[in-house]
Amino acid sequence: MVELPYLETPGGHRLAYLPEPWVTPSLLTVLEGHEYPPLPFESFAPRVIFDIGAHLGAAALFFAERYPGAAIHCFEPNPDTLAVLRHNAAALDRITVHGHGLGARARVAELFGGVYSTMQTSFLPNQENTQPVATVPIEEVAGVLERIPLSAPALVKLDTEGMELEILDGFGDHLSSIGVLYVEYHSDADRRAIDARLGTGFTLFHASVAEPDRGVLGYVSTGLLETLRVATLRSPEPVARFAWPKPAPRWS
Repeated sequence: MVELPYLETPGGHRLAYLPEPWVTPSLLTVLEGHEYPPLPFESFAPRVIFDIGAHLGAAALFFAERYPGAAIHCFEPNPDTLAVLRHNAAALDRITVHGHGLGARARVAELFGGVYSTMQTSFLPNQENTQPVATVPIEEVAGVLERIPLSAPALVKLDTEGMELEILDGFGDHLSSIGVLYVEYHSDADRRAIDARLGTGFTLFHASVAEPDRGVLGYVSTGLLETLRVATLRSPEPVARFAWPKPAPRWS
């Protein structure tokens, strides 16, 4: 692979990246824990993590350093970023890369390139992407879960430029195995639909609004949250607080 610039993670790993507009601040937001802030409970230790829409692997490395006992599965269909993702993931044998997308049903679909960056690549044509750049496979979520069971409480990160609702629907009853879910939304309608889809089984614990109609939501399983809170109250350690430094807004 051609030598690329890189960032160093807090744990000392190198994250190679493509020199594109906006990419460095976006990757730093992930690596510094702002994009996907962890639950403030040390006892939460997922054994399985799904990074859906893994891009270059920033979130995968962040989660790997935060949760050293977890097996991490990265799903990334974009051939332009897949080679860099595999290179970054090779630093840790706990990270497995799957070169396909996920959906409620299996199919082959066109992938549209981003206007400015690979971070805008999407299966859904919109004002932020260009002509199709590749035709790639999408695998059914249910079939993938038969091969890679989600051991509860799992952690799932979902950033797929508009495919989030379809993928959530694909999880079906397996949603109950998710302890923590980070999901990006790309319209206000999607945000409301995601919240409705998760219902009372999940509690919102984090929200970051990058610009109108776009942001990242963090949910914790309501049952898991209660269990962690009870365990914390019985511990001699200080009670955990939901408070983290927030990144500066990117719009005005």
